[in-house]
Amino acid sequence: MAAKLIGSTRIKFKTDLSKSLASLLECPVCFDFMTPPITQCLNGHNICSVCKPQLTLCPTCREPLTITSRNVALENIAETCFTDNRSDAKLKVPSPQHRVYECLAGKSKGCTWKGRRSDLWTHVQQNHDRLAMHWRKETQVFRVSNHDFRVSGTSTQLISVLDQLFWYQFRQDSSKNKWWQAIQYIGSKKQASTYRYTLEFGPVPGDSLKRSIVYSRVTHPDDDHVDSIFKSSDCFNTDLNSIKHFVTKNNSLQFKVKIERT
Repeated sequence: MAAKLIGSTRIKFKTDLSKSLASLLECPVCFDFMTPPITQCLNGHNICSVCKPQLTLCPTCREPLTITSRNVALENIAETCFTDNRSDAKLKVPSPQHRVYECLAGKSKGCTWKGRRSDLWTHVQQNHDRLAMHWRKETQVFRVSNHDFRVSGTSTQLISVLDQLFWYQFRQDSSKNKWWQAIQYIGSKKQASTYRYTLEFGPVPGDSLKRSIVYSRVTHPDDDHVDSIFKSSDCFNTDLNSIKHFVTKNNSLQFKVKIERT
C-alpha cells in the first residue's frame, strides 16, 4: 500500500493506480482533494463542497450554478483512492503543492499569516483592506496622483476577479531608473498558464505623438518569487523616463490592467 504524508495527516492510497486517480480529485478553485459530497455543473465540471457555496458560476466553463448535481461516480473514486483515519470525515485533505499560502500583501510590514487559499481573501480584506481589490470586470483603470519618480518603492495587492485570486506586483527603483509590474496567479502553475494579463499605458490626451505601451503575457505562478520575476525581466519592465510620458498635465498617471482567460 502506497502512502503519502500531507501536512500532519498521512493519507494511504490503496493502490498505485489510486495515486493516479487522485489527481482527478483536485478542486479547480482551492486545489484541495475533493471528498464527498462533490458537486458538478450542468457540463460536468466538479467543485468541492467548501468552494461551492462561495460561487455563482462554474470556474471552468462559467455556466451558472443555479442547477447542480452530485457526482456520485467521482465520489466513489474518492472512496477508492485513499482511506482516511481522521475522526472528522468532512475535513478536507490539503493538496501537497498548494496547502499553505503566505500573505504577500502585508509581508513587508511584518505580517506572518499563513493559511489556506480559501482564507487568503478574508485575511487580506480584514487586515490589509486597502490592498484588497475586488474587480467586477476583467479590465480596471489605475489612477495615481502626484506619483513621485524620485523615490524607490514596492507594492503588492490582492486582486479578486473571475472567481480567482491574483497578486499585483509593482516595483520602482529610482537609482536604476527602472519600473516593473507583474501579475501572479495564486494557485497551480498549470492554472497560471490559463490566464493572461495585459498592461496598457496611453495615449495621453494632448500628446501629438499618441504614444502608448501595451504588454501582455500569461500570469506568473505565485510560487515564483517576485524578485526572480523582476530580475529575469520576464514581465513588464521599462525605464522611468518612458513612464513619465504618460503623466498628464494635472500630474496624474493612468494605465489599464486586464486579466482574462486565455
